[in-house]
Amino acid sequence: MLMICSQLPATLLLPADRLDSRPRMSGCTPFRSGRQGNRLVRWAAVEAAQKLRTDTHLHSWREALAERRNSRQIAKVAAARKIITLVYYGLRDGHIRCLQPRRPVELAAA
Repeated sequence: MLMICSQLPATLLLPADRLDSRPRMSGCTPFRSGRQGNRLVRWAAVEAAQKLRTDTHLHSWREALAERRNSRQIAKVAAARKIITLVYYGLRDGHIRCLQPRRPVELAAA
């Protein structure tokens, strides 16, 4: 009688025969895909992240991240995500607080 491995008790299987929970062996991934959302919005955000002006804070942040992570692609996608977040808050609130000039802090006279 031929038994399928899934019908054998786990104690009879060698460690190499057991299905590992890692994605490469089980076929399912425990983390989300990086390509979620509308394809055109994602494309537009990545294009905007690629074409940032060099005098912006977001450009210097993207370049620092690319240097730190040693990957321009990761930095470009992270900058695109940051742009999408800024657009979301701009549409929700009508303004983007982090882009407005800061008010000077008044120190209390002691």
